[in-house]
Amino acid sequence: SYTTTLSGCSGGVAFPACDPPGNVYNGAQLVTVTCPTPDVTIRYRLVDAFYSLYEVTESDPVIPNGGQVQVDGAKALVLRAWK
Repeated sequence: SYTTTLSGCSGGVAFPACDPPGNVYNGAQLVTVTCPTPDVTIRYRLVDAFYSLYEVTESDPVIPNGGQVQVDGAKALVLRAWK
């Protein structure tokens, strides 16, 4: 399964979007992450989908705008964008 949680944005930055959109899927998903705000830094964290509150911090990995991340098994993709 795969779900998406948006951890928030700062400085008037739009929320990142995912394709495929966050939902519950069977099996792994290759997820494309985009943000309509130019020149942002998008960070992500993969967490167990059965837990809900996770904060993405500036020490988490960066995914470029339009980049992809593999989400395996029962994981949730948590995103946050900064400018």
